[in-house]
Amino acid sequence: LLQREVGITTIFVTHDQDEALTLSDRIVVMDQGRIVQTGTPDEIYDRPANHFVSDFIGMMNALRGTVLGGGPEGLRVRLLGGLKVDVPGAPASEVGSAIELMLRPEKVLVNPAPDASIATIRGTVAHIVYMGAITYLHVAIGGGANLVAMLPNGAGAIPVPRQGEAVMLGWHPGQLVGFAAPKGA
Repeated sequence: LLQREVGITTIFVTHDQDEALTLSDRIVVMDQGRIVQTGTPDEIYDRPANHFVSDFIGMMNALRGTVLGGGPEGLRVRLLGGLKVDVPGAPASEVGSAIELMLRPEKVLVNPAPDASIATIRGTVAHIVYMGAITYLHVAIGGGANLVAMLPNGAGAIPVPRQGEAVMLGWHPGQLVGFAAPKGA
């Protein structure tokens, strides 16, 4: 970009998340005229500060659960359906309070190799969306909840499961971002 070549500071206003992530060294996300998060593109994308930022920048899975306990390292959460997961770096929350865990589709592993460091949950492929270079799997995981996994297509890609097929989904706990569940949830 010309601005980088000549060293000019530029403010670029956009509602296009791809533009913001591609063109920016720093991003400021605003909600109703107020700054809600400032950071590098990867900070904004991987560690959104709140629900608004997580919904505004890219696609996110939302998993509802209840806080079982926690400490300085994070929280222990029971998801709807019973799976217990650790959420490193999650903000302190009261035991028994509702929480929503956010997880990007590209962070969801499909049929991962057994690994004690990966949280896993079983599901059934409910819907498949082929997008050329990628495929989105919408997987029913029980309790009316779905997880979306993004799979690359092409050389070395894993075979895409079929609709109705049982799959195992997994993720590394550090990829979850936790927020207090929205009121009325």
